[in-house]
Amino acid sequence: MNLSLLEKITALWSNEIGSLKLINEGVNFVYRFEINGKGKILKLTCQANRNYKELNSAVDYQRYLFENKAPIDQPIKSLQHRYIEEINYKSEIFFARVSEEILGQILQFENDDKNIYKNWGIALAKLHKTAKFYQPNKQFKFLNWKEIWNEVYGYVQLEESKIKNEYSLITDWFNHLECDENNFGLNHGDHRIGNVIYNDKNVYLIDFDEPVYHWFIADISRPFLELCEFPVFTWRKKLLWYLEGYRSILPIEIKQFNQIPWFIRMKNLELYLWTKNNWYHPIAPGGERTDQWLNNRKKMILNPFFSDWFIF
Repeated sequence: MNLSLLEKITALWSNEIGSLKLINEGVNFVYRFEINGKGKILKLTCQANRNYKELNSAVDYQRYLFENKAPIDQPIKSLQHRYIEEINYKSEIFFARVSEEILGQILQFENDDKNIYKNWGIALAKLHKTAKFYQPNKQFKFLNWKEIWNEVYGYVQLEESKIKNEYSLITDWFNHLECDENNFGLNHGDHRIGNVIYNDKNVYLIDFDEPVYHWFIADISRPFLELCEFPVFTWRKKLLWYLEGYRSILPIEIKQFNQIPWFIRMKNLELYLWTKNNWYHPIAPGGERTDQWLNNRKKMILNPFFSDWFIF
């Protein structure tokens, strides 16, 4: 989008803006700008990628979490008192949203500070604890894991037998997994390290585009998908610190953490097939070359790791 249009969009939130800068380009176009010297984050989403009802539901969930003290970024209403503004650009419709900027650094697994990992687990547990009390109005709609998994089934039909078999194994395992109010609820949905920010060891979670009803373990396990290519002994202690923090807020039974590999296998297969069928940019959302990223994901599908890596 050209600068003049972007300035018109940000002017929907304030007449005193500055420092407009593109910071990410993927499913969303993400910009940073300032209002009276304070950072804001603008997200533009094409209607072809996500419709208004989905985004409006996600914003309501985000608003509820923030208002109930979960450690997340705050959505901001426009001058017209709307959280979402509709933008027409080159025969396409975009939806604009703005949140307060969270100052700090994106979490990197190279960091070796135990307190950061513990506080990260605490932050996620606080989000899940707050989410348990969220009662959305009927106008809001959130996907559940079965709907997403049924979509994956459509992609699987075009794949080789080993990938079909992986889908069947995962499906059978999840169909026998116990589900109750203590371990299941509305998740963040895209809880990866790029959406985790720490500041003086306080940790915040951002980017609430994809909330989904799932087991809480799905959120807990998602960031560690990126580490599966590395020997487990190089990062296991960081996982344990993170889980220690989580359990200090929500005392999930330790045996449930042995389920983590299955959730990683599910997410890996989902991401691989969605990206293969829907992503046409040479660079994947995480910054890696798309072909290399897909190749790494496929290797893990064909050679899944074993659950005894995660016995606690």
